[in-house]
Amino acid sequence: MRIANVILLLFYVNVSLGYELNQDQRILPIDGDSSLYESKLTFEAKHPKLVAVIITIALGPLGGHRLYLHTKPIVPIVYALTLGGGLGLLPIIDLIVITFTKDLDKYRENNKIIMWL
Repeated sequence: MRIANVILLLFYVNVSLGYELNQDQRILPIDGDSSLYESKLTFEAKHPKLVAVIITIALGPLGGHRLYLHTKPIVPIVYALTLGGGLGLLPIIDLIVITFTKDLDKYRENNKIIMWL
């Protein structure tokens, strides 16, 4: 029941913060016909830092915030197996770093276990 509540909370956060839908179109060169298009839909949060903070609070020891920041799946597995680096130390420090950083881009796709090093 608790997992369902967390999922509903994350869904509510995503809906209430408002995600924008961006559509990129790429031309596919199929038999020289440039009239065919492939649509790629992406979702971007209006407040990515706030979403990252909320996910860190809710799913920090399991590494949910690291998935949001597009790391390799092995990083959240390590977080889950060690419960956030033992006693939840890594998610607490991650929360502080995410809260006080101005730009999250340096932490996106960061595949280190300790993202701020």
